[in-house]
Amino acid sequence: MPAAILFLAVISWLAYANSFDAAFSLDNSLVIGQDTRLREWKWEQKDEVAGVTITTPKLKLVFTQNYWYPSFPSELYRPLTTLTYAMNWSLFGGGSNPAGYHLFNLVLHALNAMLVLVVVRRLSGRPWLALLAAALFAVHPVETESVVNIVGRADELATLWMLISFWCYLRAAATSGVARLAWIIGLGFTAFPAMFSKESGIMLVALLPLYDIIFRWPKLVGSFSSRLWTAVVDFGLKGYIALLPGIVTFFVVRAKLFAASPIYGELFIDNPIARPPSWFAGELTAFKVLGRYLGLLVFPQTLSSDYSYNQIPLYGEHSSTWEDLQCWLSLAIVGVLIWQAFRLVRKQPLFTFGVLFFFGMMMPTANILKPIGSIMAERFLYFPSIGFCLVAALALRPFGEWVVRVLTVPVRDHAWAALLVPALILGALGIRTYVRNTDWLSEFSMWESAVRAAPNSFKVHKGMANGYFNRVSNAMIEINGAKQPDWKTREQGVDDAIAAAEIGLKVINEGNLSIQRQDNTLFCDLGMYYIVKAQYLELRKGVGNPEAAKYYQKDVDVMLRAKEVDTWVNGAARASRLKKGAKPEEISDVGNPRVHTQLAAGYFGLRQWQQAQDSAKYAIHLSPTDPTNY
Repeated sequence: MPAAILFLAVISWLAYANSFDAAFSLDNSLVIGQDTRLREWKWEQKDEVAGVTITTPKLKLVFTQNYWYPSFPSELYRPLTTLTYAMNWSLFGGGSNPAGYHLFNLVLHALNAMLVLVVVRRLSGRPWLALLAAALFAVHPVETESVVNIVGRADELATLWMLISFWCYLRAAATSGVARLAWIIGLGFTAFPAMFSKESGIMLVALLPLYDIIFRWPKLVGSFSSRLWTAVVDFGLKGYIALLPGIVTFFVVRAKLFAASPIYGELFIDNPIARPPSWFAGELTAFKVLGRYLGLLVFPQTLSSDYSYNQIPLYGEHSSTWEDLQCWLSLAIVGVLIWQAFRLVRKQPLFTFGVLFFFGMMMPTANILKPIGSIMAERFLYFPSIGFCLVAALALRPFGEWVVRVLTVPVRDHAWAALLVPALILGALGIRTYVRNTDWLSEFSMWESAVRAAPNSFKVHKGMANGYFNRVSNAMIEINGAKQPDWKTREQGVDDAIAAAEIGLKVINEGNLSIQRQDNTLFCDLGMYYIVKAQYLELRKGVGNPEAAKYYQKDVDVMLRAKEVDTWVNGAARASRLKKGAKPEEISDVGNPRVHTQLAAGYFGLRQWQQAQDSAKYAIHLSPTDPTNY
């Protein structure tokens, strides 16, 4: 066992050795970079001002605010994950240097691989099978979004505590008396951090019964009723009940925290399954996504950080015959795998467990039971992929033996030669992971890779535009020994950003989306680029020139579209609050102030003073503390 643990630590390090310089990309700049809760390792701070004690909450806000605080409202609550960011920032002194965060993530990933080893070994009693499953998990490229993308830590932490909880349950099932009680208490305590690291931790309520049905139920004797009673007492009252305090706390805290939430639903633009033309179309599309997940696990060649509209078209809506056929093929593959799992439950319980583990643990994010905030994301595979790795490990050894027979390797060398196939596959996966890490080195490289992998996704072009803009926004040039702004390079960056953002706009326009299905973030970015381009033209050609006016008008046109979306969002949020029981007079308008400030800027450039003033006033109405609006 020590040698196996060392092996997993080494291959994890080798696979991710080049990941420590990866920047704060994607959500990291908001979740970590703009979260003021992380700056001081204090529960709260007390100051004496004019003889009055003023108490300012610090880490207390981690447990009383949502995950995305202070950036925007959200119904995600992951206080223990946020607490680890605070540990990196203030307790360990990492600040905004990403290296320490990446090291923390890699250690978590290696620990998870080791836990996969001990859990699978306990389930199977086969050390080599357990090592192979854990090694596949350690180096598989789909895990990079949870390991290298720092905010993927939520998946890592939830997995860590779920595996520890499951281990406690496995030990409890194999003991009795005081030892069993101790393991059950351990189960109860470790369930809390699982659920409060990420919402998927609640799936312990499905994982434990899945194990019992496959491995413990067949060992019970007597009539069905007597076995059922034994299961209720031994499995439920002496096991599952330990999860009850965590479950109750989880739902009570969330209910109190989000009772006044203005969140009205999921964005279609991020997850088209949230607003499909019909329930049937949504479900078939969700199964197509499951098929794509399986494809990435089997052959992870093309990986992307984003799969928003319209990379995965809805069934029967703006989709090709081949796209629709994929829905049915995926449904058939999923059905066959589940059917085989039930058929082989007695002969191959590990296969059954692996298959049902994968599909069962995918349920919170599969958009089959309930739409979530994203149609597809590789980080959603982190915990469920353990089931795939178990099934793959079961298949690789016999596959290796078949290969050596085909290659007519001498019988005396069969055992060692058969290990070459798993070794080669692990090596190939590790190399792919190592290469994939380089995509995360910067915001620009990440979006550049996403554009190649998911060219039909509107958001990858939005991100690419930001990459072009930010990469040269501070470009300088040396003239006569002095540093001066490189206006030519900066303006070229704006032109590139406009071109990229307009590709994303084209994706949305081709879908002819209704207001309920649109989002204003791309409009805001594109409007900003138009404004900056107009300002550059004014610098070169003078204020009020026709070319600059053309770009100010482009800003107004796109921001009027953004305003339509913002107005609809406000109405939807108000309706949601009323439905939750809020009084009309208690409901404030919500919206994106940036929409109205940028609309005001466009009107200002066109010398349309009244419209500019009205837009700015509404921005002040939405966000009275933001000085930009004034």
